[in-house]
Amino acid sequence: MSLCEHALNSRLTPPSSSTPVYKEECTQCFNSYDMDAGIDVCLTCFNGACSQGPHHNHAQQHALKSAHSLSLNIRRVPKPKPSHSGTNSSNSGATADDSERPAKQTKLEIREDTDCKKYDYQTYVRCWACSGAKVESGLENIQPTVDAVIHAVEASKKSEIKAWSEEVGPCEHFDTLEQTPMTGFSLDSVHQCSKCEKRDNLWMCLGCGHVGCGRRQYDGSGGNNHAIEHFETTSHRVSIKLGTITPEGTADAYCYVCDDNKVDPHLATHLQVFGISVSAQQKTEKSVAELQLEQNLKFDFSMTTADGTQLQPVAGPGLTGLRNLGNSCYMSSVLQCVFGIDRFRDRYFPSAAEHFATCTQPRPAQCVLCQLHKLADGLWSGRYAILETDEEGNTGHQQGIPPAQFKMAIAKDHYEFSTMRQQDAFEFLQHLAKQVNIVERTVAGGANDPTSVFDFSTEE
Repeated sequence: MSLCEHALNSRLTPPSSSTPVYKEECTQCFNSYDMDAGIDVCLTCFNGACSQGPHHNHAQQHALKSAHSLSLNIRRVPKPKPSHSGTNSSNSGATADDSERPAKQTKLEIREDTDCKKYDYQTYVRCWACSGAKVESGLENIQPTVDAVIHAVEASKKSEIKAWSEEVGPCEHFDTLEQTPMTGFSLDSVHQCSKCEKRDNLWMCLGCGHVGCGRRQYDGSGGNNHAIEHFETTSHRVSIKLGTITPEGTADAYCYVCDDNKVDPHLATHLQVFGISVSAQQKTEKSVAELQLEQNLKFDFSMTTADGTQLQPVAGPGLTGLRNLGNSCYMSSVLQCVFGIDRFRDRYFPSAAEHFATCTQPRPAQCVLCQLHKLADGLWSGRYAILETDEEGNTGHQQGIPPAQFKMAIAKDHYEFSTMRQQDAFEFLQHLAKQVNIVERTVAGGANDPTSVFDFSTEE
């Protein structure tokens, strides 16, 4: 580790809450921060790229093309699983699968399984102008940007969260809210439930400032119902989730009369009554939308046929699965079919390296052609079709690849496909063909456009 002149002389700007940060997966392949080499996040433009892989080094290529020397390498490492040898298994009769099954979710309280409980994160700054050498950590001109990247929400997740959040709107109860801070209210009291010792998933009543914990899960876990009990006692209608307030003036809000998540269009004004400045807040907890997305992604699709036969795991080139993004089955089925067509496969595989070398789009995650090449490489290279093996040596199914960045690029600004709602597969096929045709016209006049395979003529 050394002090290099590029690090000492750099002038970096931390990403804002609206800046996309790609820190979990390479934007040009499906290598992730779970792999040994981790992901290198450019500290200038926040592109995420793999490094020291057996097939490519997209981080180094990005540095050469962009002249952005510094990157933050992030690697996620699973923590050792706790031993259950001392647990008493004779009194329940439950199987291991039963004990790991997530509890049924209820409104206002979605149990958060935080990454910090399951993973350790290893990070260091490196300089590609110095051949990827590690540089001294803690430099005052670099550390604020490093910290911002570490705490930023992954760009693809942020897009998905936004798609969920766009379906949440305001209600009249925030417009007609009457506020009178309760006697003895103090900012020192907002860090703990007023009725118990809970310090997370806290909801503050916007009518009087009462702080209560979220709802109790059916199995007794979660909160103690003190937030909703306050509503039932006082009829104070609306509250916000502490820890989700951002400097931009957003936060999780809930209306008990509408019995639903809402948006508070006057959040800054409402919080100012209690002496809380929105601009000074820092988001410290996952929002309801983030937690809903996590629960959606954890859905366990059945691996059995209608007659109960277990599906056999497969792997290899052309046998790579697509991971569920939440209501994305329509897209996955279309992509598997389309990239099974020779014209599509041969157009985008194995020519990814050639396209990346000449692409002028500064952000590969936002380039449709980059994402088409990336997806084809992921599906046909076979590098990601690896069957998992448990601790007992039993072979399971592959994890598959998540087409999140592809979805962001191909569905950008589309009023339906950019959401997290289920869609019609044929309508998505039409949209895909149209977008591919548009971008292919910019390359050799569309001579290589694979959508021509769908052309037909009619005769009378």
